[in-house]
Amino acid sequence: MGAALLLCDLGNSRLKLALATGTPGPTVQRVLALDVGPGLIERLGALGDEWRAEAGALSSVADPAALRAVESALAPRCARGLSVNPPPTLRVATREPERTGRDRVYGACAAWSRFGTDCLTIDAGTALTVNLVRVRDGRPEFAGGAIGAGAPLLARALAAGGAQLFEVAPRAGAPALGTDTQSALEAGLVHGLRGAARELVERIEAEHGRGRLPIALTGGARALLARPPFLPAHRIEEVETLVLEGLALSLPGAR
Repeated sequence: MGAALLLCDLGNSRLKLALATGTPGPTVQRVLALDVGPGLIERLGALGDEWRAEAGALSSVADPAALRAVESALAPRCARGLSVNPPPTLRVATREPERTGRDRVYGACAAWSRFGTDCLTIDAGTALTVNLVRVRDGRPEFAGGAIGAGAPLLARALAAGGAQLFEVAPRAGAPALGTDTQSALEAGLVHGLRGAARELVERIEAEHGRGRLPIALTGGARALLARPPFLPAHRIEEVETLVLEGLALSLPGAR
């Protein structure tokens, strides 16, 4: 058995797997990203023995059928079992804690572990989420945030909704002045996403009333916000494995 933990982050479009070692505060090491869709379970079954561990944890925001299939495929790889959506290290202070996305919550756990103070997380993936971690009554908590459409979802929506439009892959650093349909779509996606993220951060900070907050930035489209930085005056840390780190911290014995 090579690794202490097998960590799994199941989203709507991608499944991220990682191996982690060491407690407390496991260190995330090897990472593998797989597309969610036909053939996923077969690919999980074909993984080598290096993707086995003493224990495992699975975070999911996918539909129940997808969750059950992935859980069944990965549980045999965990000698002491696979924990699904384990209790987070932060209190979830939303109106519906049980319906709050586990990926958002685990990302907040990891951000708190990194910063140790009030902070924000941004996940730029299929959705764009901006979330607040704050201290209340001496305890850190996930306070909530905002969910919007991410760049990949917007790209597909434009292609589906416009007869003469097509899907583009937004690229970091695209100019705002598009000179043809391709570059105009890139401009709208990239700078629209950056503008939305900037406005959400500034509004949440204003409502929070504690000034500028450090930001942990993750997600497959994070480069669109990071290069160049969409908020240059902020402390922003790019963390590819943010959700997985928070998931690892939430396992018993890792705290």
